[in-house]
Order: sequence, then structure tokens, then C-alpha cells
Amino acid sequence: MGVSLRDKKVHWVYRLGEAGPAVLSIDEDIGEQFAAVSLDRTLQFGHMSVTVERQMIQETKGDTVAPGAEGLLNLRPDDFVFYVGGYPSTFTPPPLLRFPGYRGCIEMDTLNEEVVSLYNFERTFQLDTAVDRPCARSKSTGDPWLTDGSYLDGTGFARISFDGQISTTKRFEQELRLVSYSGVLFFLKQQIQVFLLGGSRKRVLVRVERATVFSVEQDNVLELADAYYLGGAPPDQLPPSLRRLFPMGGSVRGCVKGIKALGKYVDLKRLNTTGVSAGCTADLLVGRAMTFHGHGFLHLALSNVAPLTGDVYSGFGFHSAQDSALLYYRASPDGPCQVSLRQGHVTLQLLRTEVIAEGAFADGAPHYVAFYSNATGVWLYVDDQLQQMKPHRGPRPEPQPQPEGPPSLLLGGLPEPDTFHFSGCISNIFVRRLLGPQRVFDLQQNLGSVNVSTGCAPTLQAQTLDLGPRGLRTATRKASRRSRQPTQDPACMLPPYLRTTQDTYQFGGSLSSHLEFVGILAPHRNWPSLSMRVLPRSPRGLLLFAASLRPSSPSLALFLSNGHFIAQMEGLGTRLRAQSRQRSWPGHWHKVSVRWEKNRILLVTDGARAWSQEGPRWQHQGAEHPQPHTLFVGGLPASSHSSKLPTSQELHCLTWAWNWRYGPWQSPA
Repeated sequence: MGVSLRDKKVHWVYRLGEAGPAVLSIDEDIGEQFAAVSLDRTLQFGHMSVTVERQMIQETKGDTVAPGAEGLLNLRPDDFVFYVGGYPSTFTPPPLLRFPGYRGCIEMDTLNEEVVSLYNFERTFQLDTAVDRPCARSKSTGDPWLTDGSYLDGTGFARISFDGQISTTKRFEQELRLVSYSGVLFFLKQQIQVFLLGGSRKRVLVRVERATVFSVEQDNVLELADAYYLGGAPPDQLPPSLRRLFPMGGSVRGCVKGIKALGKYVDLKRLNTTGVSAGCTADLLVGRAMTFHGHGFLHLALSNVAPLTGDVYSGFGFHSAQDSALLYYRASPDGPCQVSLRQGHVTLQLLRTEVIAEGAFADGAPHYVAFYSNATGVWLYVDDQLQQMKPHRGPRPEPQPQPEGPPSLLLGGLPEPDTFHFSGCISNIFVRRLLGPQRVFDLQQNLGSVNVSTGCAPTLQAQTLDLGPRGLRTATRKASRRSRQPTQDPACMLPPYLRTTQDTYQFGGSLSSHLEFVGILAPHRNWPSLSMRVLPRSPRGLLLFAASLRPSSPSLALFLSNGHFIAQMEGLGTRLRAQSRQRSWPGHWHKVSVRWEKNRILLVTDGARAWSQEGPRWQHQGAEHPQPHTLFVGGLPASSHSSKLPTSQELHCLTWAWNWRYGPWQSPA
């Protein structure tokens, strides 16, 4: 892919796979003033716009389509280059992009909706930024979000300083357009708390559109604060309660303008910020990815698309370690179209035709599924590789139940409870439209959702790439046809500050895993009690199972089911069961404690208690007759799976620190 200037006009060239290139030029002369060039490639479909400002702002648009069935720009992280302004003498560009070095000014904006700056370079060639000053830009009179707004790309924050002074009122204002569902919008902290004798109590008010959303009484410990963070914060600045919720700092993605601190306007362009760029357009606010937590779905409206009996082209990206789940479902009067994972194999059912991918793709790595259907047959591609083609079997002969309402698309599952709901990430959903520009869906513009969250956690490849600007690293996340397997399960990657936590272990993912402790003695003269910190990645899975080596003795299990923590004891004739009231939050830490008493068990989750019903009294063995137990953590051996307990196969990652209250554990067997 490349962009060139020829005869004062912008030309765009890209090539996908083995087919020929796509070429697009815009008939608009580029003069001495800055022109804004926007490129948007969705699979084979390219859209470019050039905006110039003379007496008035003028935008010129163009569209093109690349030939062939392959739609991915496959960039290998270890074998690609990114040049701006020209090439080194050792590099030979493709024939359509062989031009001399550029003379003029270039200002990068965003790449894949992440901020890219030419000052974040690895090397420069015949360029002296200290001597050659950047070109001046004229003050635009167009969209205020473009001229006065700033874009937060979800990776950083802005630190805003103000005059620290004691006053009766401190007011901070900002206007926001948000893509993120959760994160840190505003964070004010005073490092040294100063208590003023005789000071009156203060209130902190938060208002949205002039309506107070909450108010809290607060001692005047923030009086001498002189800076705050906007759009996120450094993780080490957050208190433990917030750090548990936002281990990476809670950076949000969206637009901000009209920032006022103590009545003074703040210009982010003059501040030292991270992940913030000047100007914010509507295309930067598109939600392209969603995380599904194993018990929800996303509902999208379909308009201006071909029926399933016509020419259909659709695709989406996903990554997960779950081997069986529904990914994509579209109902029609002629029958359904659905894509699912079956034992890791991508399976497409379009009306009566079923096509199955050869390999298994439930490996946690990013993959892109695309399928075509026309009068000839049905084609299924994964990562631009043809998996299978079958001729049509045609629609079902019997009448199909008519779907209610206009055409729609369901992702990650169905409203029915018996669906194999998906746990993982789905992104870049595309359905070819009959008319108009071809774009991926804005997932924020949905008909409804259950248990999904915006954005996706980075995969292993994305976290290990180190290739310059973060937006450029994002471009290399497209699956490469040459390497699909990750070197290790990415579902268990931790934030950097957690990677050094002692006595913390990771479980689950694409392979079964567990720890086994043999011969643990019951506590002397005390009832068994244990506690742990848990970071779940899925709503289901075994956390801990303790069983005595003596037959007919009671056993204790702690597991997740539908997001609830459940402690269960068997072997006393009556099953004792305690369940947490609140569901777990995937990706968040929870403190869980279990106490095993005479005839009941106590489960404490994040301070909330839940008792089981009372059962037969169990005679606790004291110091004279300690009972040895075997303890399994994170799962059970493959030969010991019980149908009564969930296995860790669907558990993407559990990470915690534990201790046994009345004595240390030995090394695992």
C-alpha cells in the first residue's frame, strides 16, 4: 500500500494477495496549504477523501475495489517497512510507487484509529527537525470538533496542571464523545493530604448536561492539588481500589473539547500528552470491536443488503480459546446463515449448505473469516486461505418461520438460554451493501446487547510487537497466512505491573491445566478456611477442589458457574451449596474466601457473605487425627473430570494469589 503525489494530485495504490493492484486518484490539486487526506480500506473496498480549504472547505471523495477474493492486507511483523517522504537507496519500491523523495510538509494523524506522530521515528534520513521548522497551519473555520477537539485513542491520557489554591469552589469542565464503555474520565489526586483545622466539609459534584449524577461529601484533602488527569491515568497513580478495576490506567477512547480548569480554557495541543492528537472526526468514533463474556450477544440491524439467496459477501474477525460457540447468526425467510466454532473448526451454514474449515482456529490468535455465496456455490475463507467450496443445495423445501421485524444480525449468541454463547473478541464485521460505501459496522449503533464490552484485549502478537508507533503495530495484527499459531496462550497475558506478583499462577486457555497438592493436613483445632484472589476470563470453570484421601469423607469444591462463585461440599449425605449474590467481572480481581464449619459453609466474595443451608454435623478431626487432603487448583486431571463440576476447558484464564490459612502448602506434585 502506498500514497503518492503526481501532477499535484493524490494517488493511492494497494494490492491484496496475488491479484492485481487497486488504484485510486482524486481530482483535486494540492497546493501550498495543508490538505487533509483520509484513506479507508475495508477488505477489497477502498475509499479516499481529500479536503482542501480555500475560500471554503471542499471535500472530494472517491471509491475503488481491488480484484480477487482475498481481502486482507497481510503484513508480517518481521518483514515489512513503513516509509514516509521517500525511500532509502537500498530499497526498491513497486513500479507504481517509484517516485523521487517528497519536498514539502507532512503531518501524520492516525493509523487504525491510533495516534501516529512523525516525531516518534526510529531513524531519519536527511532530515533535521531542529533546522527545518514544521509548516504553519491556517486556522480552520469548519467543524469545532475538528478545529478545537482532541482525539483520545484509548492508550494514554492528558495531564493538566492548574494553579493550586484554596478556594470555595473548583470547577472542571469538558465536553466528551465516548466510544469506551468504561474507564477513567477525570482523576484528581493530592499526593500529600493536608487537613485544615476548622475547615468546613466540602462536596464533590459530578454533573452531566447540567444534571447532577452524584454528589459526595468530601473532606478538604484536595485543596492543594495542582494537576489532574483526563482520559486515563498512569497505573501507579491510581489507588488500589481503582487499580483493581483499571490495571492499565483506564484510558478511554473518544473525543474531548471545551476543557476548562478553574474557569480557564485548556489547549491540549500545548501540553505533553500520551495517545492524544489534535482534531476529532466522526470516523474516529466507530466501535469496531466488542468483547463477549460467554453469556451475552450483540444485535445489529441489517439494511440495504442482499438476501441470502442472492450474492452475499460477509466477514468478521475473532480471537478466542473457546472451541465451541456461536459467532454469527442471520435469520431469513429462506433459512439461516450462521458461523460457529465446532471443536475449534470454523463452520458455516448458509441455508442448506454447510462448509467446514480444515484447521482448528480456537487458539487465541486473531483470525478473519470471510464467505461468499452466489449462484455457483459457497466459499469459506479463513485468513485469506480458501478452506472449502461447495455448490448450493438450495433453500429448504419446507416453509421457514418468518423472522420478526426487519433483517438483523446477532453476534456471540442468541437470546435463547441454551445457545453456545461465545467468549472472546469479535471485530470488523462486514456485510456487503447493495448501494453506498462499503464499511464495517459501527458496533455502538446496535439494537441491543447483553454482557458485552467495547474494545478487545490485545492478543499475544499485539503485545509482543515492537515496531515503532502503536498504530503501526496495530496494522500488523492482521493474521498472516504464514503463521497462525501463537507461541503461548495469549488469554493469560497480564498487565505489566502484575507480571511480577509472587505466588500468582495462570490456568486455562487452549490446554487443560491444574496444580495438585498431595497430603495437605487439615488445620489443627480449627475449621478449614482458605482465601484467594481470582481474575476470571470466563464465567465458568473450576477454581479449587479439596478431597480427603479417606473414602466417604466430605469434599469441597469452589467454582464459577454463569459468572457466580459457588462453594459446594459433598459427602455428608446432603449437598451444601453457597452462591455469591453478584456475578464476577471478567478481567477484574475478586477476593474469595471459604470457611468450612460444622454443618454449613460460608462463602465471602469481595466482602459479601453467603451461607449454605445447614446439613448434618461433621465431626472435625483435631490435632490428634489430622486428615490429609489432596487439593486441585485451576482444574482436574483429564482422567478425573466430574460431570458435576465445570472443567477449565472454557476458562480462558484464572490468575490469583492464595494462601492456606493455617500453614504453608508444599510444592505442587
